[in-house]
Amino acid sequence: CSRTSPAREGLDDETGEPLIRREDDEPAKVRHRLDDYDHLTRPLLSHFADLGILHTFDGENYPELVRQNRRSDAIYTDLKPLVKARLDRLP
Repeated sequence: CSRTSPAREGLDDETGEPLIRREDDEPAKVRHRLDDYDHLTRPLLSHFADLGILHTFDGENYPELVRQNRRSDAIYTDLKPLVKARLDRLP
């Protein structure tokens, strides 16, 4: 679902509870948290690439799914065989 507003104004769609906006939900604070996350995790990309175990998935191998706004399904379609192969090698 791509709806950005609740079905009933001011209420959570699942629980019916009143929606609130916390101080840490402000756009500038969210951007700051995402910047911190990027700063802390970006070194891991090169670390795992150097070890030869970095795999990236963007769903572009399945453009029809991406066009249908089902990118996670497209990524899973690529990811599943890799995970299965790794699991099959476990004792």
